[in-house]
Amino acid sequence: MLKISQIYSKIPQKASIVQLYQYLRQYASAPVSAVSKLQVKSHETHIEGSSSTNLKVSKITSKNPLVAAAFASLGSKAVEEIKTPRTDERIKGAQTVEELLNLSEGSGLSRRFALKIVSVLADWCTDDKIQLSDFDRDPRFVRLCKVLTKKPKANLTPHNEDLTMVVNITADDEAARLINGLTIPQMVRVVMLLASKKRRSVSLLRSISFNISRSQEHLDLKQCADLLFGAASLNYIDDILLDKICRDICSQLKENKRGSAVIGSILTSLGLIRYKDPVVLDAITEWVLCNAENTRAQDAFALFLTLAITNHRSEKWEKLNTVFVSQLSQKDALKLSTWLDFVWSLVVLEQATDKHIESVLTDSFTQKVEIEFQVPHKLKILNINAAANLLYNDYKGSKLSDSSNIYSAVPLQSKNKKALAASIIETLGNLFPLETYLKTNVNTGLGLLIEGECLIDRKGNPLPFNKKSDECIRVAVVVYDFHDMCRGKIEPTGMHHLFERLLHAEGYKVLAVPYTEYNPHDKLVQRIQFLKNKFKAIT
Repeated sequence: MLKISQIYSKIPQKASIVQLYQYLRQYASAPVSAVSKLQVKSHETHIEGSSSTNLKVSKITSKNPLVAAAFASLGSKAVEEIKTPRTDERIKGAQTVEELLNLSEGSGLSRRFALKIVSVLADWCTDDKIQLSDFDRDPRFVRLCKVLTKKPKANLTPHNEDLTMVVNITADDEAARLINGLTIPQMVRVVMLLASKKRRSVSLLRSISFNISRSQEHLDLKQCADLLFGAASLNYIDDILLDKICRDICSQLKENKRGSAVIGSILTSLGLIRYKDPVVLDAITEWVLCNAENTRAQDAFALFLTLAITNHRSEKWEKLNTVFVSQLSQKDALKLSTWLDFVWSLVVLEQATDKHIESVLTDSFTQKVEIEFQVPHKLKILNINAAANLLYNDYKGSKLSDSSNIYSAVPLQSKNKKALAASIIETLGNLFPLETYLKTNVNTGLGLLIEGECLIDRKGNPLPFNKKSDECIRVAVVVYDFHDMCRGKIEPTGMHHLFERLLHAEGYKVLAVPYTEYNPHDKLVQRIQFLKNKFKAIT
């Protein structure tokens, strides 16, 4: 039998995978015998990583060219490795083929990670611990072979190649340490990979946020958009990072040559995370107005929705109205939901016309909403209909039918909001008997719930509902939890400003209790005094 060095001497340097396979069959004594026992480190030493040591290649008894090519790739020049001690420890700890192949399962698999697993299998085959035929048809092994034989993209650096491995490392602390060696563009890519996999690794995200926030390097608009998208998708908000993103957006806007698509992405993400930064919102508004001809309709719609969510009243409203509001039509929206969001936004910003309101309250439109849309959009119809009844006194257009099933839509409450509301109601029980003095979770039909409704006299004293008179004051106790408030500039969202306007128009005095002012863990005496002061403030 020829020695391995002799076999290699007969193989052309530029031989294809198929040619390599044929040479192995021709010169090896086994049916398909591949390269064996090259000068390499042992399994344990290899896992620790060494770019200067050739990888071990096992005896190949499979006639599958893919498998042959995968093992042949182990003899290629090793590249600089990113050390992953926790992951390497798991590979070293694997005692069986099954345990080793289980490590390869997951939605992402880097070439380097596949290389480590296959090299271990090569060692075991070489030492006659296992036979290739035991696993060469296993889908997990075939997948490893495909990763190894796939031609890497020319623009990928060693670090880039391993970003998917960083994302898929189960030890978050280890992955976070790896972030220190990445560039800003690579960190942004990791965030996008996490978002695509919907993997909210807090340690990883915290490390990325810290490194990008302290960097003096400016983010370009695309990077800002990607980071905001990741924040919105993963619901991970870092105030210091967001501050840097907003500053970099403002500095990069004038140089924007990408068009309005990146602006639309930024606006959509700011709206989703309810982040209110008046400076960046004004800067984006100015850019959109200066580039109106090149701004896509969908990006203009995104601007109005984000302004409404954050309740930001732009000083450029007259120009916005002339350039966009009066020009945008339902045709431009393409989707009914986009047009409904636009009209709702105008209602929140107090800029809707009768024509806008009627366009979404016609029977044909509301019937489609009733059948095709989920609760959030049904609530927007109720908001608009309530505004038509209570805020637009001269409105004569269509209104929601009294028999519409849309009225049955009820806002969903988070566990935290329910707990906050329960604490407030419990505290109110120390001011008056709840059974006769307070109604809870009142569905107003306006598209909002009132956590508590009660009656008081002109001096702020509580009254039972059976003694209702024209002299009494109806009080709506409204609870605002974290999701009801903007981030950045912390204040109620545009939706909740609209709620308060509707409740005032309905004859209520609004007693708003935001989570920033009321702490359910305070002593009972403090909570009682807080609510007493709130009642005094509205009488």
